[in-house]
Amino acid sequence: WCEVTDKFEVSEQTALDEIAPYHIWTSDYANKRLRWRPKQPLTIALLRMYALEQPQALPVLGEYGGCKSWVDLAEDVHLGDMTPVLSDDAYEAQAQVIRAALN
Repeated sequence: WCEVTDKFEVSEQTALDEIAPYHIWTSDYANKRLRWRPKQPLTIALLRMYALEQPQALPVLGEYGGCKSWVDLAEDVHLGDMTPVLSDDAYEAQAQVIRAALN
């Protein structure tokens, strides 16, 4: 499970280069995404990740398919106890680096 803690709009390659250690994209792919819609900035979401106590299985529904940023789930998911993947201090340290690069 994750929580969106910050959102940023990015229109410059230099900003993406500064946060390269913190995302999964290759430099080439990040540049392609940035240039895909040149007049529309790329939205970057900063995520706080949590491990669930119990894995959850969700059905794969047709309406979940396709190119989507967000999907409304057809059923509620019991999250139960969640453990942050990073400690509060570790998360804030990394988040501050990203915020400084993108603000």
